[in-house]
Amino acid sequence: MTSESSAIDVAPHWLMRLFGAQSATFTLGDKGLEVTTKSGEKYLIEATSLTNEATFQEGLVFSRLVLQTDCGEKVFSGLRKADGEKLFHWLRAHWLRKLAPEIDQIAGKIRALLTKGYPRQSRLDAARVMAEQALQRFQRVPEPQWCTDVDVTPFEWLAAVTQ
Repeated sequence: MTSESSAIDVAPHWLMRLFGAQSATFTLGDKGLEVTTKSGEKYLIEATSLTNEATFQEGLVFSRLVLQTDCGEKVFSGLRKADGEKLFHWLRAHWLRKLAPEIDQIAGKIRALLTKGYPRQSRLDAARVMAEQALQRFQRVPEPQWCTDVDVTPFEWLAAVTQ
């Protein structure tokens, strides 16, 4: 498994390749996290995969990732346990790094809206709608250990605004 700043190549164990497991390249693009298989198939990874702990599954010998994509569920099996875990953490951290500036910007807009003049129900409702739309992007409030260089406070704050 090789890693770059915005791409990571993953190859299954040689034994699992005999049974049809394919290598893949995971990249962080403009649309989000994408995966390209050795056969050339491209998928866009959905955020629900990265917030769900069941995405990374360990077996007796190998591990696998079960990712929700724009084309349905895609399973990457036959990974060495260390490689599968490293890939899952890499995907989650890069997803948070890409999402964090957008969440900071939305949180700033909501703060500006709420501090503007007297409090009104219409502004509170608009702030709640903005926060709910942002919350849909990350499904679940990230935990600090997912990515140490991303501040999770805006994520927690947006989740609190929706309630």
